[in-house]
Amino acid sequence: MSDALTNFLLPNIITTTDRARYYSFYTWAIADIEELRKSKSGRVSFEDEFQRREAAFALASRLGQKIDLPIVGVRQVDTILAAADEDDNVETDFRVLPSNSTGGYGQYYGGCLHGLDLVHVDEQGEWNISTEHGRKLADSFARATAKSPYLTGNWRTRPRVPKKVLQESAEVFSLDALAGRAADTERELLINLFFSLGESRSATRPLNRQATLGLFLHVLLSCEKAGTEVTRRDADGRAVFWPHYYGGLADDDRDLLPYQTVPEFAEDSELRTQDSELGRQETVDGRR
Repeated sequence: MSDALTNFLLPNIITTTDRARYYSFYTWAIADIEELRKSKSGRVSFEDEFQRREAAFALASRLGQKIDLPIVGVRQVDTILAAADEDDNVETDFRVLPSNSTGGYGQYYGGCLHGLDLVHVDEQGEWNISTEHGRKLADSFARATAKSPYLTGNWRTRPRVPKKVLQESAEVFSLDALAGRAADTERELLINLFFSLGESRSATRPLNRQATLGLFLHVLLSCEKAGTEVTRRDADGRAVFWPHYYGGLADDDRDLLPYQTVPEFAEDSELRTQDSELGRQETVDGRR
C-alpha cells in the first residue's frame, strides 16, 4: 500500500530512480543505439552497445564524483577501475549490474521512462524513441555532452578506454554534470517533464507530482517563516514526516510547532499522512 501511495503522489519517480540524469542518459543511449542500428541495417546487439555506454557513463561518474549520491553499479565500477592495465586503459565491456543485461535501465528506470512517454518498445521488442518528449531529451543530452573526449573520440565503439579520457569526460558526461552550464537546457527539460510545468490540473490529469512539489515547497516556506532550518540531511524528517504524520514542524529544540497545509494540497497532504503512517508501521513491524 505504501508503494502504491508513493506512485500516486510521484508517478514514475520511485525511491530507486532518484538520479535525474539517468532519465536523460538512458533516453540518449537508446536513441544513439537506434541511430547506429539504422546505419548498419540492424546488425547490432542492443545489449552489447547499451552495456558499453552505461559502463563508460558509470566509470566517468565515479571518476568525477562530486556529490555523495548513488551511482548504479558502483561496486562493479570500483572493481573495474582497480583492474586497469599498465597504460591505465579501463574495460567498458561489462555489466554494471551483473544480474541484469541492461543494468540500471532494466533493473530500475525502464518502467519509469516508459511511463513518462520517453521510450517505447516496438513490435520486435526493441526499445526506441518514438515521442517528441523523448527525442528532445535525448538531443539535449547529446548537445550537453558533445564535447566530451569520450564522444569526440568515438570511444563508445571500443571495449577499452583510457582512464584519462573518462576523467576528462566527467565534466559533462557524468551524473553530477547535470548541475553544469552545458546541461542548462537538459535540466530545464527534466524539470518541466517531472512536474508538468505549464499544464493545468484536471479530473483526468491530476498532475500529482506538481501538487506534491507544491506541498513540499509550502512546508519549506512554513519552516522558513517559523525560523526552522531544514538541511538536506534532515529533509525527510522535518519536511515530510513531522508535518504530515504529527501535523507540526520540529524546531531545533525538537518542540513541535503547528502546521496547516493550504486547501489546494489537502488531498496530497492526506495521502502523504497515510504513506507516513504505513512507513512508520512497517518500521515498527520490522523491529519486532
